[in-house]
Amino acid sequence: MATKYVDKDSGNNGNSGNSAGAAYATLAYALAALGAGDTLYIEASTTDYVWTAATLPDNVTLIGSVAPNPVTSEYVRVNAGGGNSIWQLSGSFTAHKIWFYNHPQTGSSQFYPLRTFTGNRVLTFEDCIISDCGSLMSTASRGGTIGGGS
Repeated sequence: MATKYVDKDSGNNGNSGNSAGAAYATLAYALAALGAGDTLYIEASTTDYVWTAATLPDNVTLIGSVAPNPVTSEYVRVNAGGGNSIWQLSGSFTAHKIWFYNHPQTGSSQFYPLRTFTGNRVLTFEDCIISDCGSLMSTASRGGTIGGGS
């Protein structure tokens, strides 16, 4: 289990990602570096991180550096840009202090547990904001869907 860091304002994808001072620059690059049980710390920015398609291993945890606050413009906001992006999960997933934004009502932006995963899938969101999302989570043929417009 490793800890990685991403900072869109001062990171660099040429860094190791192993400390705040050696953070990656893009969320896609950081997500691709994660293994099972890893944690990714995401530094706050006044601009959005871009939501990209990713396949995440089991028990990944994403932690924003500050609780989202739209009033002070301090947040870690992951923006789908209104496009279709799917984060496929091979197991459980946890997010803390992240604002998931602009996932379209009719699109396919969602957390989607892979059908090949046979254990329990637990998706946990703590101190998160989920806004302008039509279909954020799908549990395939088991369970239900959490979502809602705006």
